[in-house]
Amino acid sequence: MHIHPFKANYPNLNIDPFPNNFFEKAKSAYLTYFKQGYFSKTEDPALYIYQIEKGSQQRIGIVSSVAVQDLLEGRLKPHESTIESEEEKQIRLLLHRKAAVKPVLAIYPQVEQLNHWLSLYIQQHEAFFRATLGTAAHTIWQITNPDEIAELQWLFREKVPYSYIADGHHRAFSASRMLIRSQQGIYRKTYDQLFCAFFSSDSVEILEFNRVVTGLNGLTPLGLMAKLGALFEITILNQAEKPAEKFEITACLRGEWFRLRWKEHILLEYPEETVLLDAKLLDEKVIAPILGISDVRSDQRMEYYEGPKGLEILEKRCRSKKLRIAFCLYPVLFEELAKVTDAGEIMPPKSTWFEPRMLNGLLVRPIE
Repeated sequence: MHIHPFKANYPNLNIDPFPNNFFEKAKSAYLTYFKQGYFSKTEDPALYIYQIEKGSQQRIGIVSSVAVQDLLEGRLKPHESTIESEEEKQIRLLLHRKAAVKPVLAIYPQVEQLNHWLSLYIQQHEAFFRATLGTAAHTIWQITNPDEIAELQWLFREKVPYSYIADGHHRAFSASRMLIRSQQGIYRKTYDQLFCAFFSSDSVEILEFNRVVTGLNGLTPLGLMAKLGALFEITILNQAEKPAEKFEITACLRGEWFRLRWKEHILLEYPEETVLLDAKLLDEKVIAPILGISDVRSDQRMEYYEGPKGLEILEKRCRSKKLRIAFCLYPVLFEELAKVTDAGEIMPPKSTWFEPRMLNGLLVRPIE
């Protein structure tokens, strides 16, 4: 991987009064905030070490520009498909703001030597920027020394031959479109860099993405459970629970919770699968044939809730007057994501939720 330093804009937290919900609004209000002086500029190109502390958890990453060519040549690997209209939307936003306000989040397999280098740098240098947002402390170190930049670039290039996009697929592929248009002469400026934050696999947590479906496709709750009984071993639960292991799903219907475990004959139908994912099984065996949803990306009956929102939101949705069923999935492992991606395959939509989440406007890469 080829990481490059850049000049950054960052929030001037000392301004009084500072806007409420600044980071939530930064995506849409960046230009306004910038013109009003809420951002400062760094003087020199730099690489950045970014640490997020929340409770006992400490996550450390590298924020940089990365060559779009790494994406095109397969060193930056996607695991989701994208929608062309969303890519074009990202391009319009980028050109309008003249800045990328949130980096693409990428994961690389753990490298002890790189972890040691980053930890040592943090110990020996003063932080460049600190902010506490809610229960999380965000700290950034700026690397401007040419020798240190070159050393980290070499280390990353030699030890991280590839990484995996976790969050920001549309931002990544919009950058590839912009590079191609630059090469075609459509843009006067060459857009060949992508704004990225790289975190080691030991610093990233993959959480579940749960589903709620409105309507039972004409079935009664009893009729639906009968159909599910042909696919799962079903156990009634006394309270809301998450799945305890892979190939297990918990479901809520009318406020009642059930444990669903795939029957063996269902799993045996996929002998050639690189990695058999619960999300894929659910889409192919339940969502489409039983609940009548063929396009899980666009059907308005589908709702997705990231794991950190908890089970309460699922139960609440299923206790309303409308008939709904919720499915809680077991999280995908990093090794599973890597196997699927390395095989050139695509995971079902909303298969994963990654922590940490990058904030809009915390570190900004201007493009003009």
